[in-house]
Amino acid sequence: MKLSIAKFTAIFIFLMVLVSPLSYVCAELQFPPHDDPGSAPVNVDPVFLMNYYSSLFQFISKSDYSGFKELFASNDLTFLPASLQGLFNSFSAELNRANSNMQQIDQLLTNSSSLLDQNRRSEANQTLYEASITIGGTEIILNQLGNTTLSIGDQLGVTTTPANSPSRQALAGLQNSIKTVQNQLNNYLMLFQTLMTRYYATSDNGTTATSIMLQLNVSVASVGTNVAFYGRLTSNGSSLPGRNATLLLDGNIIASAVTDSNGSYSSYFSVPFDYVRQVMLFALFIPEGIDALDYISSISEPVYLNVLYKTTNIEVNIPNTGYPGLTFPIQGNVTSDNGTPLEGRTISIYIDNTTIVDLYSGSHGDFSSNYAIPANSITGSHQLNIYVAPQGTFAGTSLSETFSIDRYPLNLTLSYPPTVYLPTSFTVEGNVSSALGRLDNATVTISVGNTTKIVKTVDGSFSATFDLPLSPWPAGNQLLSITVEPAEPWHASLEVSNNVFVWSPIAVTAISGASLLIVAFSILWIRRNRLSRKSSSPVEQGAEGTVISQAPLEPPMPSEIPAFDGGDLALPVAKSIQNIQIGLLSSERQKVIQSYARAWRLVERTTGVLMEPNTTINEFLQIASARLNGAKDPFSCLTALAERSLYSQFDPVLEDVSLAETYSRTIEEAFKYGSA
Repeated sequence: MKLSIAKFTAIFIFLMVLVSPLSYVCAELQFPPHDDPGSAPVNVDPVFLMNYYSSLFQFISKSDYSGFKELFASNDLTFLPASLQGLFNSFSAELNRANSNMQQIDQLLTNSSSLLDQNRRSEANQTLYEASITIGGTEIILNQLGNTTLSIGDQLGVTTTPANSPSRQALAGLQNSIKTVQNQLNNYLMLFQTLMTRYYATSDNGTTATSIMLQLNVSVASVGTNVAFYGRLTSNGSSLPGRNATLLLDGNIIASAVTDSNGSYSSYFSVPFDYVRQVMLFALFIPEGIDALDYISSISEPVYLNVLYKTTNIEVNIPNTGYPGLTFPIQGNVTSDNGTPLEGRTISIYIDNTTIVDLYSGSHGDFSSNYAIPANSITGSHQLNIYVAPQGTFAGTSLSETFSIDRYPLNLTLSYPPTVYLPTSFTVEGNVSSALGRLDNATVTISVGNTTKIVKTVDGSFSATFDLPLSPWPAGNQLLSITVEPAEPWHASLEVSNNVFVWSPIAVTAISGASLLIVAFSILWIRRNRLSRKSSSPVEQGAEGTVISQAPLEPPMPSEIPAFDGGDLALPVAKSIQNIQIGLLSSERQKVIQSYARAWRLVERTTGVLMEPNTTINEFLQIASARLNGAKDPFSCLTALAERSLYSQFDPVLEDVSLAETYSRTIEEAFKYGSA
C-alpha cells in the first residue's frame, strides 16, 4: 500500500510539470455579436407592450373607434412566450369588447336624443334601454382590465423595478389611460340620465295618426350631386297642408320641405361626401305648436340610394429596418383606380399613431419624406400608417406597414495571452467594427480579475495593459470581461467574457518541493520496512540439523529468470496444469507448483478469469495480465518458475522454492483488499 501512495505522488508531480506551458501564445478570438436566435431566450419589452395598449385606450377615450380598430389589427402577440400569451390574448379580447361597447353606447345615446327630438318616445325608450345594459357591461369590463393590468405588471417584473424606471412609468401611463376611458364612460352615463329625464318629461299628446310618404327622382347618384325628393303628408286620408316634412339620411337631418294645399312636398339635397356605397333616407313629420295636441308624429318607409365615388390607391416603399439616429426614407405614389396619378392629395404619415409629417402628392402622384428616427427609440416592431384624405369625388384611403427599429451589431476581435506567469504585465488589444466600418470613440471597459480600465477606440482599435502581481495560489483562471459602448445611437452595445489561465511559479515551486519531500520520505519508509522483514526471518529445522533460512532476496524480474528453451521436457508442453499429478513430482517441484497453485486460484477468484482445461499456464498469464495491475510482475515471475519446474529435466533448488513462496506472498498482499 505504501508503494502505491508513493507512485501516485510521483505521477501527480510528473503531470504538474508536463502541463506547465513552455511558450507565450497570442490568441486571436472572434466574438460573434449575437447568439443563435433559435436558441436565444425571448426578450419581452414591457415598455413597448404597455405603450401599445395605452395608445389603444387613448383612441377609445377620444371616441376614435376606427383608429382603435386600425391599430388593434396590428396586434401580433406570437413573439410572446407561451407562459404570457394566454394572459395577453385575454386582455386584448376584453379591450376589443370595451371599444365595441363604447362605440355602441355612443351611437345608442345619439339615436335616443334624435328620437326624443322627433317625439318618437316608444323608439327612444327601447334605445335607452339598450344603452343602459351596454353601459353596465362596459363598466364591468373596464374594472377587469384594470385588475389585469396589475397582473401584467407582475408577470413582466415591472412592479419590482424602481419607481422612476421606464417600465414603471409605462405601467402608470397604461393605468391612467384606463382611467380616461372610465371617465368617458361616466360622461356617457350622465348623458343617459339626462335623456331619461327628457323622456319622462315628454308625452304623446296627439290623438290623430298621420302618414308621410317619400320618393327620390333617382336610385343612383355620385357624391356631391343634387338629388330631388318628394312625397305627401296626410291624416286619415286628408291632406295636411303647410306642415314641415323633414328628410333624414342615415338618421341625420339633411333637408326639409313645406307641404302644399294637397299635402305634397318636394325639394332636393346634396349627396354627402361620405364615400359609402349606399345610404338610407326617411321622411319625418313632427307636430309643432297646436298640431302637437292633435296629431301624432310619423315616419316614412326607408328609401335607399346607391352612391357612386372614385377610389384612391396608394403604394409605399420603406426599408424593413430603421436605426436610431439615422434617417428613415419613405416614398410612395397616389393613383386612381385606373392608375392615373393624383396630384395635390393631402397625405398624413404616422409612426405608432404619432404624426411625423403632412404633405401633398406631386404632379406624378409621388410623395417622399426622410424621417429622422429618435436616438432613444425602442427597438422592436413599429407601425407606419399613411392616410390620404378624400378630395371631391375621390374617396380617401389608408395603408399600414410594419417595420423594425434595430441597432447594428458589433464585431469584436481580441488579442491577448491566454496563459501568463505571475508577476507580469498583461496586455489586451482589440478591434471593434460593424457593418458600417470601424467604430471610433467607442468606450471600452476591460476588467481582469478585480482590476478595470476604460479606454476609447481610435479607428476601431484599443489597447490596455494590466500589471498582475504575485498570487499565493499556484494556478487558476482569471475572468477577462470586455464591454463596448458605441458613441453612435445606431450601434448596439456588446459584452463578452473569457478566461485567462494564470501561473504563479513561486507557489508551484513550493508545492513541487513539498511533494518531492513526501516521495522521498515514502521511499525511505518502504526500504526500512523491507530491511525489517529480512532481519526477522524464521529458523527452520532440517533433517540434518538446524538450518537458518536466508532472508528473501529481491524477486528478480521475468527477464532475469533464464528462459526455458523447451529442449528437455519431463512432461508434455501441451498438458495443462489441471492434469498434472503433483504427488508424482519431486519435493522441490511440488513446493514451487504448490506456490503457483495458491497464486493461480487467488488470481481466478479476484479477477474472474478462469483457466480453461486446455490452457497452459503461460497462456493463462497472457489472458489474466490485463486485470492483474500491481500483481502482474510477481505473477509473471512465478509463472516462469512454475514452467521451469514442470518442464525442465533439472530439479529446482532451494532458492527457486524460496522465490516461489516470496512471489506467492507478494501476490496475496496485492490482492489483500480484493483487487490488485
